[in-house]
Amino acid sequence: NLILTNLVEGITTNWLFVSDLDADRLNDALMSPATNFVMYLDMTAPTQATGFAVSLGPDETSEIQVDWNPLDDGGNSALSPWETYRIYYREGAGTPTTNDLYISRHNGPLSLATNITSGTIVSNFEFETEYSLALAGVDAAGNVGPLSSYQSVTMGSFAVTQGVVGVTNVAEQGTRLSWIGTTNRIYDVLYVDSRSFENTLSNQWSLLDKVTNVVLVDTGAPGRIPPPELTYTMRFYRVAREDTWSTNLQTRLGSREVYVTKAVELNPGENWQSLFFEPDTNTLA
Repeated sequence: NLILTNLVEGITTNWLFVSDLDADRLNDALMSPATNFVMYLDMTAPTQATGFAVSLGPDETSEIQVDWNPLDDGGNSALSPWETYRIYYREGAGTPTTNDLYISRHNGPLSLATNITSGTIVSNFEFETEYSLALAGVDAAGNVGPLSSYQSVTMGSFAVTQGVVGVTNVAEQGTRLSWIGTTNRIYDVLYVDSRSFENTLSNQWSLLDKVTNVVLVDTGAPGRIPPPELTYTMRFYRVAREDTWSTNLQTRLGSREVYVTKAVELNPGENWQSLFFEPDTNTLA
């Protein structure tokens, strides 16, 4: 093993040779042929990025738009070229550090591999969660530049956007739900049956199903009455990211909107039905 100390930044040509000092053979102490090697030592990190700003991305529930003033180079490009921008992030408020998780060219947008890049969109964040982010440049020698000023952003909510209960002359005998969400994510659809809406329902939600798209049809199952047969009982629905809603969690997440369906029996001829709730906005046709 060879350990070099007191090195100076720059390009150094070195010569390596060996000799046998035990002097038990003729010419033992003579120097072997010398082999040269060139060492590039770069200890100059990229400079601090300025103009760092964050905002919600196109999908406000899981994407963040990140912008900054691009850096000129990696600090000493003659010794080691540019490697990547790193976007450090942590949940909640507070300044990120280089010990936090980060997104780079190796696990995020390839555009981070170019120092002239001035912005990108990063994804796979949790809805309704606050994140603090900061940016640093990294060169090929592994030197990490100083972090930029940090910015915080709170991800948007996603909500059930449609709830329709089927009737007896429709093939789909149940409730069809769809919501705004991110593709290729697993969502938990929750439900609770009750004759009225009250605060105690918050601890009574049960898992209806796990889905990997943004549509679910509830037609009932063993232990769960089909929606058209609920008679005087209403069924409430909401959606959550997978495994983020159970009562044993300190922070529970779920869609802000709660949708409700109630079976209404219609007879031949004229039917009069009253709303089973007091609406904020009447959109009934």
